[in-house]
Amino acid sequence: MVSFRWVRIVLTLGVQDEPTSGMDPYSRRSTWQVLQNNRSNRIIVLTTHFMDEADLLGDRIGIMDEGSIRCCGSPMFLKSRCTFVCGVCV
Repeated sequence: MVSFRWVRIVLTLGVQDEPTSGMDPYSRRSTWQVLQNNRSNRIIVLTTHFMDEADLLGDRIGIMDEGSIRCCGSPMFLKSRCTFVCGVCV
C-alpha cells in the first residue's frame, strides 16, 4: 500500500529590478542584509549588473546576453564551469 503525505508550502514571490543600482556601498550592504534576512519561504527574482551581488544573494544565477540565457547554475558552478571572453575594441 502506498501512502502519500501532502505538504502545503506557501511561497511569496518578489521581483527586484536592480534594487541597489545607484546606491552607496553602505546602503547596498544594508539592502543585501534585508534581502538575506527575508528570503525564507520566498522566491526572489533579482536582476543586477553586479556579480558580487549575484554571488552573495543568489542560490541560482542566470547570465543573459542579448536576451538569451548563456549560463545558469549555482554561484560555485558558474565559477568553475562557465567562462566568458570579454573584449574591448578601441
